[in-house]
Amino acid sequence: MARAFYTNEEKTKHMAMWKESGLNRKEYAASNGINEGTFYKWLERKHENPETGTGKNFVEIRQDGVQIEETIKVRMRGIEIEVTPSAFETVLKILVAI
Repeated sequence: MARAFYTNEEKTKHMAMWKESGLNRKEYAASNGINEGTFYKWLERKHENPETGTGKNFVEIRQDGVQIEETIKVRMRGIEIEVTPSAFETVLKILVAI
């Protein structure tokens, strides 16, 4: 029987191990006793990016470097854009409204 609860650390570890395994999602879930639907939901929420992701819509928001002139990369549903820090707040409000 599959477990009912996994910590974020466990989910992240399983998603990283899956990427390295060479197995498809269904095979990996079955071989590790994880409910297939549950595993798919983890990947959907993280957009198959186990290192980042804070929810279904936003996977990664980070500032490259520490200088103001740098850009901020935003990925949403497989689309990545780069914005300047001064435009970030406006762009974020638009993306949240989508």
